[in-house]
Amino acid sequence: MPRVTYQRISTAPSNGLTGNAGLDQVRVQVDCWAKTMPAVSSLAAEVRAIMEAAGFKALLQATFDDYEIDTQIFRRSLDFRCWEKV
Repeated sequence: MPRVTYQRISTAPSNGLTGNAGLDQVRVQVDCWAKTMPAVSSLAAEVRAIMEAAGFKALLQATFDDYEIDTQIFRRSLDFRCWEKV
């Protein structure tokens, strides 16, 4: 601990009146895991800064906090929208 996991949730093409615009909108969920809420908050802030400074466009859409009772681990999920050329 701490840990970061991620997954691609969905990919949707960007279409215009003439067809595909050459971009896909990708939804990526990044989960931050830590033993305490302050630690998971700090890790999530680092992840957000890295994603927003990346060479591709990444916009934070939502966050969600959770606590895993069985493992006693805090989680913060960050939901990003990103665009990639196709």
